[in-house]
Amino acid sequence: MKIARIETFILGTGSSKDLLFCRVETEDGLFGWGEAYVTQGKEKVVAECVTAMAPAHAIRIGHRLAEFGIDWYEEPCLSENIELVAEVRRAVSIPIVTGEAIYTREAFFDCLARRAADILNPDICVIGGITAMLDIAAMAQPQAVVLAPHNYNSTLVGLAATVHVSAVIPNFRIAEYFVNFADLCRDISRESLALQDGWIELPTSPGLGVDLDVERLRAHPHQEATHRGFRQYWEEYPRRGYTPSLR
Repeated sequence: MKIARIETFILGTGSSKDLLFCRVETEDGLFGWGEAYVTQGKEKVVAECVTAMAPAHAIRIGHRLAEFGIDWYEEPCLSENIELVAEVRRAVSIPIVTGEAIYTREAFFDCLARRAADILNPDICVIGGITAMLDIAAMAQPQAVVLAPHNYNSTLVGLAATVHVSAVIPNFRIAEYFVNFADLCRDISRESLALQDGWIELPTSPGLGVDLDVERLRAHPHQEATHRGFRQYWEEYPRRGYTPSLR
């Protein structure tokens, strides 16, 4: 099977990542949803699995995905047991991404020692900041592993720190940019990052190059992202009378 058409359904621009989601249709009429980004005018489709599979299933699906020219295969298995991810990498030809749920230098060292990934996506806000990100990049570079930093934080302080690190490491690939945060972050800042055509200019003003407007920030107090409680027994799968659906 070959990809016949890629239709984006959320549009936006980001740090080398212009299209966040897409509908992929094959010549045989099959379709599915995925993530995509644009680099040098060419669409790249990536598979984000959210640690949802056991290695046997991740390998089987990875072999099917390979024929579509998928750019990378992200979090196929739980990174808490990094050997599961390494097992998939040994069996699948698509570059493997992991790291957004890895929180220490030591865990990244173990990931690299086991040759579990081709691309690491650490999040600067949870791994210990700029110094830790530099350490991880330095460990990865001799192993021919690149960084594509995770950034589900903001397009302001977290991204600014990520941008500065990305500018000085030799093994940077792309950085994540959530377009749905951009308007709010501009609203609460006196000075923010300048984004154009998927590129961010390195700030030259003091510090990280961004400045918060504290009074505007106070107008947006913290709110819980979800009010969902603990999963109940009737929500577990498999169960009698339940047919799983992707819709």
